[in-house]
Amino acid sequence: MGAGLQRRTSIQSVVVEGRLTCTLRRGAELPPSEVAFVPIGEADAHLEGSAGRSTLTFVSPVRFRRIEDDRIVVINRFGLSSSSDLLGAPLERLAGFETLLIPVITIVWGRSFEMITLFEATMTINGEPAWSYTYPIEAQFQEGPHFIIPLQGLRAWIEKRS
Repeated sequence: MGAGLQRRTSIQSVVVEGRLTCTLRRGAELPPSEVAFVPIGEADAHLEGSAGRSTLTFVSPVRFRRIEDDRIVVINRFGLSSSSDLLGAPLERLAGFETLLIPVITIVWGRSFEMITLFEATMTINGEPAWSYTYPIEAQFQEGPHFIIPLQGLRAWIEKRS
């Protein structure tokens, strides 16, 4: 390569972590800190936009962290599968995704939660923190919550590395 040419960065990994903070119902059973889970139905996250739709596969286990007497954080992780067409693609391809659709997997422990108070998501690309989103919310817990999150700020991170 000549001195003036830069090598384009390719995508080696994308990991998304979703964290849902909930209050516990009075007298509810506390979940264990980790529960292995193999989904039967749809449990994956998706990047969506003008670049199409790309799946981020759910990664077991589901983690539960107690952060006060009555609050639990549900932690789910998602990543590119070994067959993803994003693997090896130029980093710039991620700029074509405008939203992240992310489910919250609680397994059977959702019945222990009363209110949702916060949703957070972070994205790590090639081992580097790339993007984060915080959504304060005050809502009754319902089974199977999904969040559609705008990926604003991701493009700026990509441009710095391209």
